[in-house]
Amino acid sequence: MVEKVISEAVTAGCRVIVTGGFRFFRLTRILKKFHNSDNGDNVILVRARSWRKGMDVSIRSALNEISSDRFFIVPADMPLIKSDDYQRLANINSAMVIRPAFAGKRGHPVLLDSKIALDLRMSPAGTPVRTVLEKYKTITVPWGHEGVIRDFDTRSEYAAFKP
Repeated sequence: MVEKVISEAVTAGCRVIVTGGFRFFRLTRILKKFHNSDNGDNVILVRARSWRKGMDVSIRSALNEISSDRFFIVPADMPLIKSDDYQRLANINSAMVIRPAFAGKRGHPVLLDSKIALDLRMSPAGTPVRTVLEKYKTITVPWGHEGVIRDFDTRSEYAAFKP
């Protein structure tokens, strides 16, 4: 799944920062495939040492690697997000936070202004990313497919859904 998520983001022209803690060394092996390709410089792995504290900690562990004016956040269990989804969102410049929505449910990838990275870094430990984002104007864009809200929590869910 993570390979698919990374491939779509790289195809869209994104520099990808992967954070991991659980099974970090397995993730390292998976990412070697990208480092042995033409896109190797665009895929970075950051170890989230406190990953047990949740996704918010993992997100914060990657903030120092951001080098662009805007960045996406996307969970690794959302392989139905397409490269076109990143490109379409990137073409919207009207808010600090931009997210797709399908059937009334907000999804991923979430596009954030880099100024939010500073705010996230400075927020008190334990503050959910969602709480920090609530302070910013958010544009929710209606989306045409469920890939932006569909995640897979188990291998069997993913296997059952695969076309």
